[in-house]
Amino acid sequence: MTQTAQPNKRHIVLVDHALQRSLLVALVVLEVLVVASAIAVLYQALANIADENLYRIHFSGELSVLSLLLREGLHVLAGMLAVNLLALIVADRVWAFYVNRILRNLDRLMSASEQLDFRSQAPSAFDHAVLAQAVAWRVNAAAQLAQARLALHELPAQLPEPAQRDALAATLARPRQG
Repeated sequence: MTQTAQPNKRHIVLVDHALQRSLLVALVVLEVLVVASAIAVLYQALANIADENLYRIHFSGELSVLSLLLREGLHVLAGMLAVNLLALIVADRVWAFYVNRILRNLDRLMSASEQLDFRSQAPSAFDHAVLAQAVAWRVNAAAQLAQARLALHELPAQLPEPAQRDALAATLARPRQG
């Protein structure tokens, strides 16, 4: 079974490659920087712990070396978690801003369409496939309205006689066939 091409058919698109690629690259770069910083901080902390405990002969009653190492490791992990959480919040806000810009422009187009205002809208500085489809739908709807106006102008001013009704029905059916 072959499907016919439908230019205004809706598609659910859950990815936006342009923005998601940028966010992914930014998050990977951030993660590399966070891990490199964590390794440097952990190296410095472990070097200090090792230097302090290297020449100790007697028990001093302080925390054990293992607990010192564990504490420093937990501090570094907490820092990494905080940076990653902040990065996710920023990425979420960027994504929400992006989606809201699309929806704001789409809402403007649909509000104008609801008022049957199919004049060309001011171009948006923001471009997206959804907005391009909405503009294409508006162009198609404007053409259909123009056909309907032409068909209305062809209608007689008075009701036709029974013999002329078939010709009038054909005139009225023409815009629906397009």
